[in-house]
Amino acid sequence: MDPIQTRQPTLAQSAIGVGMIVSRVDLGVDTVEVLRKVVLDLSGIAFEGNVLEHLENVDDYGATGAIYAALYVMFGISLGFSLYLVWQQYEEARMTVEAEAAALQRIYWQAENYPDPKRSNVQELAVSYARGRCMRSGP
Repeated sequence: MDPIQTRQPTLAQSAIGVGMIVSRVDLGVDTVEVLRKVVLDLSGIAFEGNVLEHLENVDDYGATGAIYAALYVMFGISLGFSLYLVWQQYEEARMTVEAEAAALQRIYWQAENYPDPKRSNVQELAVSYARGRCMRSGP
């Protein structure tokens, strides 16, 4: 047996690799977006804190405190909603990849019922498709 062929992943390993790579890519894009929003919000809060230091002559901070409390609540809600959306997109991507890998695995195993020239051709196409998806979805 050729030692190069023994190192190549099986169809199931290739399908699992597709799922892991696509999930990492989707999660990475969404995570960067959430982190960007968090950094912008925190920089805004830091700027507002510097502005408040210069307002020492104001006698009544009650209205300002209420406004900031409302802003903090809105920040918390928007952060929670953003995290929820990221998690939903991650789950959808994971489910899509698992479904595609399962369908490809079914095609590969159903080809066992075909006569030899067609069986090898279908199985080779399935494996090459899985490898192509892994290579295209990589970082």
